Amino acid sequence: MPLAERMAYLASRPAGWSWGWGIWMLCTLLLVSFMAALRRQLPGSAAAHLALVLTAAGMAIDLLCDVIQIQVLPTAAGTGPSHPDLFLAFERLAFTGGLTVANGLYTAGVLLMNVCLRGLVRSPARIAGWVAVLAGFALAAAGFVPSPLLLQISTGTTIVFYSLWTVLVARDLR
Repeated sequence: MPLAERMAYLASRPAGWSWGWGIWMLCTLLLVSFMAALRRQLPGSAAAHLALVLTAAGMAIDLLCDVIQIQVLPTAAGTGPSHPDLFLAFERLAFTGGLTVANGLYTAGVLLMNVCLRGLVRSPARIAGWVAVLAGFALAAAGFVPSPLLLQISTGTTIVFYSLWTVLVARDLR
C-alpha cells in the first residue's frame, strides 16, 4: 500500500488495527507460557532454561514493537504528509524489531526446546518443530531483507508448524 494511504488509514486510528495487534500480543504471552510449561518438564536443563529466556526476551521486544504499531504509528501518521520520514522511521523500527529481532529470539528458543525434547516426544513433533524453526528463521530474515514474498511464505508456514508442534508436543508429554 502506498505511503500516503497507509498514513491516512492509521491516522484514523482504526479499531481493527489496535485489536489485531492486541490479539497478537496475547499470542506472545501464550508462547512464553507454553515454553515455561515445557521448561518445568525439563528440570535442571540449562538449554531449556535458555530457551525460555530467549523466548521471554523476544516477547519483551515484540510487545514494545506492538505498542509502537498501536500507539506511535497512528500518532506519527496523524502528523500528515509534512512528516513522512518520522512515520517511516517508526514503521521500520516496529517492522524490523518485531519480525527480525523478536521472531529470531522466538525461533532460537523453539530450536533449543526442540533439541531438549529429544527422547521425550515422538518424531512428528520434532519434525514439526524443525519446520517451524526453519520457517521462523526465514521470517526473521524477511524482516531484515525485506522481502514481501519471503514474508508471505514464511509467516503462514511458521504459524502452522509452530501450532502443530505445540499440539504434538502437548500430546506426547501428556
